[in-house]
Amino acid sequence: MGDAPKRPTRKLYIPVKEFPNVCFMGLILGPRGNHHKRMERDTLCKIRIRGKGSLREGSRGKDQQRDLDDDKDDMHVWVEGPSEAHVQQAVDMIEPLLNPESAKIDELKEKHQTELAEINGTTRTE
Repeated sequence: MGDAPKRPTRKLYIPVKEFPNVCFMGLILGPRGNHHKRMERDTLCKIRIRGKGSLREGSRGKDQQRDLDDDKDDMHVWVEGPSEAHVQQAVDMIEPLLNPESAKIDELKEKHQTELAEINGTTRTE
């Protein structure tokens, strides 16, 4: 009985200490988690936000087998995929979201607001 081959993973630290006023979880998840789901679907990777501050107080989250060490680590995005190329594709999508000074952030926030308005049925027609 051999062990299943390990899937490639990557850990990207979220700069919450450097940018305490930025809601990185909101940028990564998007309205109703749609941005997160889209990234997972497009890259075929599991993308998880882990570490201090990633869960509400008293919550264990869906991933019950999660390492308790993750709770002690700084907040990070954990990516696991079927191949190194898939993981790199996910990393390339996530890294710009971890730089609040990136031009992509404003564009993404606007897209998230539009998407949320559509979900809530409050889009404006001009």
